[in-house]
Order: sequence, then structure tokens, then C-alpha cells
Amino acid sequence: PLAEKGASEIRSVTRAFNQMSKGIQELEEDRALLMAGISHDLRTPLTRIRLATEMMSPEDSYLAEGIISDTEECNEIISQFMDYLKPVNQESFEAVDISTIASDVASSEGGYE
Repeated sequence: PLAEKGASEIRSVTRAFNQMSKGIQELEEDRALLMAGISHDLRTPLTRIRLATEMMSPEDSYLAEGIISDTEECNEIISQFMDYLKPVNQESFEAVDISTIASDVASSEGGYE
């Protein structure tokens, strides 16, 4: 969180920013937990289907191969979805001086310094 210091307006904005940041972090954690649960809930029946398919009689192998292929495809889609939902590597982020940006914006908008 950012330090809440300076004029009352700045402290108010900083407080709101900190609350927003905390809210976003909580949403991200909830989303990750939800996605992990969905992944588990989808993969469990797929595993049962695959096991049942492997126990099918040899005469039905042509059916079993198609079912196994479909369950593997579903598992791959789930894996890709989970990879997509992984958090961004924060090492790629760049620190910026927000006060400089705010000052530049204020100067360009109304000549404030």
C-alpha cells in the first residue's frame, strides 16, 4: 500500500487507491480459487470416463479410442485455460513515479505545478 501522507485530498485519493488495490487482489485470489475448483470438478468425471473406457471390451476398442481422445482433448483445453488464468509474472512490471505522471497531466490540463 501507498503511504497516506500529504494534503487531505491526496490522502483521500491514496486511501481510495489502496482500497481499490486491496479489492483487486482479493478478487484475483477468489478467481484463482474458483478456477482451481472448476478444473478439479471437470477433471474428476473425465478421469472416471477414461478409466471406464479402458475397461471396455476389446471389441469396442474403436469406441474407446475415440472417447479417450476426446477426454484427452478436454483435459488439454482445461490445462490451457488454467495456464491462461495464471497470474502475470510481476518481474516484467516496471516501477514508475506516479507523482511525476500526475504532475505532467496536471500541467498539461491546466498549467498547475
